[in-house]
Amino acid sequence: MGLPGLFKLEKDSIVANVEIVYGRPDWLCRALKRLLIEVWWDDLQKLDFVVSDADVDCHQYCNPDDRNVAIGVMLKGLGITHCVVRGGIGDTKSRESAPTVDLRRDALEIVIAQLPQDHPAVLALSYLVRPDVRDAAQAVREAPPAIRPFKPVAYSKYSGYLRAQTLRELRDAIDAGSDVVVDQASTVDADKVIGFLAACFPHKRTAARTIDSDIHFFMDMMAYFQKTKKEPARLIYLARKYAAVPAVHMLLCAWLLCGGNDFMVGYIALASRTNKGNATERETFFAMLDQMMAGARPVMSLDELFDFLCATREERIRVVFALIYYFDAPFFIENGRVRRGLEAAVELAPTAAARERIIDMFSMVVMSELYEIVEAVVAAACATPEGIRAIKATGRELRARAPSEEESAVVRAGALIEGVDAVCASARAALRASALFGHGGAAVLEVLAVPPSVAKMMKDLRDEAETHERRGDVGLRDAERAVRRLARVAAQLEDRFRRTALVISRARDAFARLTVADPTLVRLFAKALTACLSEDEDTVKAALAATGVFDVSRPGGRHLAARFATTPAAAAAAAPAVA
Repeated sequence: MGLPGLFKLEKDSIVANVEIVYGRPDWLCRALKRLLIEVWWDDLQKLDFVVSDADVDCHQYCNPDDRNVAIGVMLKGLGITHCVVRGGIGDTKSRESAPTVDLRRDALEIVIAQLPQDHPAVLALSYLVRPDVRDAAQAVREAPPAIRPFKPVAYSKYSGYLRAQTLRELRDAIDAGSDVVVDQASTVDADKVIGFLAACFPHKRTAARTIDSDIHFFMDMMAYFQKTKKEPARLIYLARKYAAVPAVHMLLCAWLLCGGNDFMVGYIALASRTNKGNATERETFFAMLDQMMAGARPVMSLDELFDFLCATREERIRVVFALIYYFDAPFFIENGRVRRGLEAAVELAPTAAARERIIDMFSMVVMSELYEIVEAVVAAACATPEGIRAIKATGRELRARAPSEEESAVVRAGALIEGVDAVCASARAALRASALFGHGGAAVLEVLAVPPSVAKMMKDLRDEAETHERRGDVGLRDAERAVRRLARVAAQLEDRFRRTALVISRARDAFARLTVADPTLVRLFAKALTACLSEDEDTVKAALAATGVFDVSRPGGRHLAARFATTPAAAAAAAPAVA
């Protein structure tokens, strides 16, 4: 959950751990008390409050409310305030869109699909959404599913706890040192409530009890950890790093998100948390963080981090979206009003210093070139409680339509090929609907197609999977291997068609202003599209630079910025640069 591989990567942040001894009803309370005493041995009163993510106990064979009450009694004996949170609607995670990784969809696609294709925010973002996501969103709009009941909190068991139904009540309870349980019906996602508390009370020493590594963004955490099945389970205390300087801590969070997170499929290669091949980049980055903390180096901006990681535009968009959803997501509903993390924390933080810290930390995201266009989509799609529920329902609808893990490798291979064909059709439809089509763009349609050699490769991989599957159990591993190879090919093709969709979008305005067809411009545009479909990134950069149509002078060479300076008419109507 959250950030796979974090506990192993951040092993130097584990300040204490105790072995969990099962066999008694109070095993967790005993282990938790031992852990807290080990960390805060000199003065437990330094720890102000502990937040329990109630969903953590869904993974254990127990009643979560009974366990939280028992933990609250133990904490009260130590003089520590206890806050209990359980999620309600919940955020849409990419893993919820399909049971297998190769068919999952980015959460950003699900959010964009809630808006019309001609919505100004969607047009400005120019991020290609696969047709199956839009079909699922349309199905939800036509027949909204009943909201699944979540496991309710038994409030009657929390004797002596205040029940916070608004964020102000929650803030006041924590400020007064009172035990509190957060109203579940008002909570969208428990993680973000914990983030809100951390933002409002940076001067308090806090820790979260959870197994969700996302919480590491907000506060110290206590979590279950078992390195191997042969080793005993342990309760670990993971301390945050670089928290003293908000901008540096946010940069670390961005780097962690680049290595994979709940809202995007895959990761940026150079930010992988587990790949040994990028150890040099990882060591260099953390050395730079140390220098920034010491004041020996200016704090790197988010866009500079992307350049350091050679991230593509699509990857940057996905990470900016993840940062918004972790730190400024819709997370609470008050009287029909959707509250977002940043505005709620700035409004309710009890001190001016806390408010300044919040703004300082998130300013790194706001200053990114892509922030405004991503934020516009999030704001439009999540403006109402109904919109948030529709996003969640769309993810479930996608999962219901996707082939299951138990279905044959051939079925999943066929779904991958159909997905590529659908993305290609979307790019072609975008070209037909644009003003380019009336200025000679029809000839460019021949370029927008799956290359015959690649189509044959995908078919061969599907046939190979079928051949192995016919061998029975002995061939299942080889069949899965063929499907994984096909998934990689499909992902590369979809990225190329996303790139062509971006070119079409950025060129649209320039062509719309032309009163007569410009054969030179059409020819250059066709050449640029052909380059976008190339397998080799160097070929893409060289071809685009040679045509003079797109500026690829930025570091990494992956920003496609329309200039259209080849003719006087086009120069006067030059498309805006792509961030």
